[in-house]
Amino acid sequence: MKILDIYLLREVSSPFLFGVLGFSLILSASLLFNLVDLFINRGVSLLNVIKILFYELPGVLTISFPISALFATLLGLNRLAREGEITALRIGGIRLTRIFLPIVIFGIIVSIGNFGISEFIAPWSVHQGESLIREAIFKDPLPLIQSNVFFKAPDNKYVYLSRYDPSTRMGNDILLYSLTGSSSPQVISAKRVKVEDKVWILEDGAIHYYDNEGIISLQSRFKKLSLNLNVDVGSFYKGQKTTEEMSARELKERINTFKKSGIDTRNLEVDYHLKFSMVFAAAILSLLGAPISILPVRGGKYYGLSTSLIIVFIYYIILALGRALARNGIFSPIFGVWLPNIIGFTVGVFLMFYKEKRG
Repeated sequence: MKILDIYLLREVSSPFLFGVLGFSLILSASLLFNLVDLFINRGVSLLNVIKILFYELPGVLTISFPISALFATLLGLNRLAREGEITALRIGGIRLTRIFLPIVIFGIIVSIGNFGISEFIAPWSVHQGESLIREAIFKDPLPLIQSNVFFKAPDNKYVYLSRYDPSTRMGNDILLYSLTGSSSPQVISAKRVKVEDKVWILEDGAIHYYDNEGIISLQSRFKKLSLNLNVDVGSFYKGQKTTEEMSARELKERINTFKKSGIDTRNLEVDYHLKFSMVFAAAILSLLGAPISILPVRGGKYYGLSTSLIIVFIYYIILALGRALARNGIFSPIFGVWLPNIIGFTVGVFLMFYKEKRG
């Protein structure tokens, strides 16, 4: 059986590497257009353009890995099915589920590798690239409105803004917490904020005081509070950090802190669970692609590519729908973003045992 496993893994390894290269180039198309614009119209140096492309690559890989795993499964197993090798193995007494086992393991290995990239490499790398892009964009008078962003202010202060408009210098749902060396942070929350130079004017908020166990012991409300954060709008815009630029562990820490202050964290929880859903999509899509690859349909060498695109399109439609429903409170955050994986797993297992039974 070891010979069979190695043979099947070799069959999908080459298409996977080819898929990573091809799909990464396709997914980078929009980034490449923006980089050309930065280089020609905004005077960004060629060295910085190359740096941005390099920094953004790990984020692209986290998306291309699941698609490439599906592509490799469909292409590799479909070739074996067309040439009668799957049939020969089954005649030899090998169950279909046993044939698919190394393919599923392959998908799990890809998912584990994807988790390592998305948790330990991509957050830092993407943040470096996005910081260079923001530095170039901020030269314009009206930067884009930002949502769900974090940044670090001086003196160990951290700021979260649900929404900020640089053109008006106004934002909504701000949370500021500072690490003063004690076991619990000092937290200030407000519904609105206006930035005047380096002074941040908070309106309709509260200051939260914690005991040694991290439980709110006292809460003082205010109508207006002025704070000198020693951070101007430019520094804020260029130093901010979105959820895509944070690891799951870092984002979870922010969520726990915000919950203590009564801040609605639903959108952040959706982004948190989305990180895991996308990481383990490779294993689910490999499981789904295995039985689909041997269905009696015509397609030849283009079957793997065309079927991959169709399945990925459906997958992202379901993901977009589930995420939207989760953000609106209809689904729980974890169920909404895991919905396509749940459907893919269910359909994959059903098709696998259906083909095992029917032949």
